[in-house]
Amino acid sequence: MDDIRSTEWLLLMASMAHLIVAPFTKVEESFNTQALHDLLFHGTNLSAYDHLDFPGVVPRTFVGPLALASVLYPIMPVWKWLACEKYWMLMIGGWIGWKWR
Repeated sequence: MDDIRSTEWLLLMASMAHLIVAPFTKVEESFNTQALHDLLFHGTNLSAYDHLDFPGVVPRTFVGPLALASVLYPIMPVWKWLACEKYWMLMIGGWIGWKWR
């Protein structure tokens, strides 16, 4: 491993960080994450929901995020007051959802 360049180390470390942060990410989880995002950040504005463009996954992936969003929704005003990024709420939601499995 002496001949590994610094850029290759950077790529290796980025890959390892991704595996640590999101070990179970696959297509199904991305649909769940998108549904959670729509519920938390678009609320009752159904025309903004991404699931309208991809209706095949709605029945399968909307029930779990709906339950999760109902738990996280009361925290949203605090989150907005703290001016936190959206992805932190989605990461917390994903972690809570993963723990519920």
